[in-house]
Amino acid sequence: MTKFFQPTQYPHTLKPAIVLVNTGSPDTVQISDVRNYLQQLFADPYMIPSLWKRLLLRYVISPLYAKKSARKYRKIHAELGFPLVYHTQNLALRLNEEFNYLGIDCDVFFAMRYGQPNLTQLVCQLTQEERDIFLVPLFPQYTPSTTASAIVCAQKA
Repeated sequence: MTKFFQPTQYPHTLKPAIVLVNTGSPDTVQISDVRNYLQQLFADPYMIPSLWKRLLLRYVISPLYAKKSARKYRKIHAELGFPLVYHTQNLALRLNEEFNYLGIDCDVFFAMRYGQPNLTQLVCQLTQEERDIFLVPLFPQYTPSTTASAIVCAQKA
């Protein structure tokens, strides 16, 4: 039988940290940042399982497509940044507010699998702080290219 704990009955001694994970966006709409983002995305073996396709996409297609892709990213970039990053950050802030209001001693963070804030860096930081980390992928369904990639990335950190 599954046991559910009330916030005051949390059985661990480490402070919990919930990490909301999303895919990510380039740091800016600059061609170099878009190219770096695409190269990071295409280097992931969970995203592109075939090594030769990964190499082709990362080193040939990414540099060629970065300019065109940057123009498209400019169309969705808003004053607050890229929508995916902004909305994920906003969700984390609202959850923190709700937990504080309810008196739950838990922090909610957000990270991106590709781009910033970087998932690996955040997990390393939280590990150094000796926190219980609960990864919450925000993908609509399980696939190796999203959920598995994020979980493995966090485990390696």
